[in-house]
Amino acid sequence: MFRWHFAILMGALLSSFAARGVAAQTSANGQLYSALYVSEDSTGTQLWDSYHGIRFNAAPLADRSVRVKGDLRVARRGDPEDWSERVYSLYADWAAPSRNVDVRVGRQFLYRGVLNWSVDGGMVTVRPAPKVDVGIVAGMAVPIDRSLDVRSWEDGGTIGAFSSYRFTPKSRVDVSYVQRLSNDKIAWRQLGASVAGAFSGDFYYNGQLDYNLEKEEVQAGRLRLMYIVTQWTVSAEFNRQLPRIFEDSYFNIFEIEAFNQLRGGLHYRFGRYGAGAQYLHTMYAEDESADAVLISFDSPWGTIGTALQGGYGGDRTGVFGEIRYNVLPELTLMARSSYYSYERRTVSIEEDATAVSGGLRYRPIRPLVLQGEIQQSANSYLDSDVRALLRVQYAFDLSSPR
Repeated sequence: MFRWHFAILMGALLSSFAARGVAAQTSANGQLYSALYVSEDSTGTQLWDSYHGIRFNAAPLADRSVRVKGDLRVARRGDPEDWSERVYSLYADWAAPSRNVDVRVGRQFLYRGVLNWSVDGGMVTVRPAPKVDVGIVAGMAVPIDRSLDVRSWEDGGTIGAFSSYRFTPKSRVDVSYVQRLSNDKIAWRQLGASVAGAFSGDFYYNGQLDYNLEKEEVQAGRLRLMYIVTQWTVSAEFNRQLPRIFEDSYFNIFEIEAFNQLRGGLHYRFGRYGAGAQYLHTMYAEDESADAVLISFDSPWGTIGTALQGGYGGDRTGVFGEIRYNVLPELTLMARSSYYSYERRTVSIEEDATAVSGGLRYRPIRPLVLQGEIQQSANSYLDSDVRALLRVQYAFDLSSPR
């Protein structure tokens, strides 16, 4: 069973690093965590779901040019309870002494333009000049449930490339390309370009355009502008987005429409406090649109705010808040609450939804964090839904000095 292999592998890995750290210049650090989530399903059966995982960054060789990084989790959930595993990432990374070549092999998450999913495969990045990097990727798309299974090339084969050039430390341009197979046919093929930078240190910009080569249309377009002057931050944003639907998907029988969204924001900071407001105007197909206003106030102890929405999708009014208060240096009180009054899109009937949670976070020693939380929610389907969450997190460092 994978869960036993996982436990044995992690135990052997940590023991090995602990032993070798005495005699060699090796290192390993990361986090071990466990969580217990207690709830009830729709039939009233009580569920005791447990989660256990590890995130680590290790250098098994004395020169530390090779690093092994991973993020793995096992869980026991449901009724009847069943074990499942998720491998979010697990790869080896080699960097040349000159830092101009980097090779990564294994399960890895990619976020370079249109390359923005996980693959089981390899990535090579080359820096032919100080301001330029070029990379290629090849592998299989990771299963949606992040299981240890590896897809076949015909079912998830992915190839991609990317390059970036930095004009200044704050300004850069990127291009990227990705192609993915499904049932041995091209299901996704995109080309992307983006620019980001700043003028005079106060005005920042970020623009991105993704083009779908199969459908010959713009998949996504974004432009963000931000101006910072003394305590004020002013921002504006435009988004155009089509749903991500593969070429062999059943949903391609429908005519897919993009939505366009305009967002404007204003934030004022005074000392350790701040106040902000955002306005969003979203435009859908057939001249439908929706407007939303969000107002918030933040402080060292938390945030409170309100949200107002009207137009397509019905009206919505809500308030929300979060508190984080240090009772003692090692003990933090946490509370969150929200209330929303809303309408369904198809039936203009007003409904309410309320959610409340509260708990404590305790750090008896620096590497160890204990957290307990009670959650409660109510809406038109549930008069009350009470849940409990317990977490334990331990940060380890088995590094030896250089």
